[in-house]
Amino acid sequence: MIYPCMFLLLSGLLLSGCASSRNISKEEFNYHTYWTAWENTETGEIRGNILLQWAGPDLFTYIPDQDNPLTFVRKKNGSVVDTITPNRKFYTDGGSTPQLAQVSEKYSPWKFAPAYIIHDWIFTMNHCDLPGAEKYDHLVAARILAEAIKTQMVAEKSDPSAVDPEFDKMLLHNIYVAVKTFSKGRWKKKEGRCDLYIPTNVAN
Repeated sequence: MIYPCMFLLLSGLLLSGCASSRNISKEEFNYHTYWTAWENTETGEIRGNILLQWAGPDLFTYIPDQDNPLTFVRKKNGSVVDTITPNRKFYTDGGSTPQLAQVSEKYSPWKFAPAYIIHDWIFTMNHCDLPGAEKYDHLVAARILAEAIKTQMVAEKSDPSAVDPEFDKMLLHNIYVAVKTFSKGRWKKKEGRCDLYIPTNVAN
């Protein structure tokens, strides 16, 4: 889920990555920001299926696959440190992005669907008081989002047409900063914020 206030920041960050800095060269700027952020972000493992059902405009119900559910395995230096598996139906809007933030054809609301769904699930765990939520806060959730996005980016490199290292580093950094900056308020528990799926009984 990408929050309304972050759209302008995300767009500005993406655009600033294409401009040169006043005091240092573009190469130096990129090295100290995008490259450093990329190197400090771990990769894990994404596995399982994603099943979504339309629930309304820009809203879907995530349905866990009983045989092979979406799972993100977090790793640090190659060792597993956490496993996140959304095991309940819940509502998600993916990485909802207005046209203003879509400054590149390579960025779309569902390009990094596994990462966005995992991120939304962590927030749902917190809002709905689900077991395991105590391990996370909005900063950890933003870090996990970045790890999952980088994991997908790295996996795509087997496709030569997907290779764009400068853009990937810039995009990862900017999404992470925007989510980390504007998700604090959304993390707070509030009545009506639980996004677990509520079935509608249409038959008596």
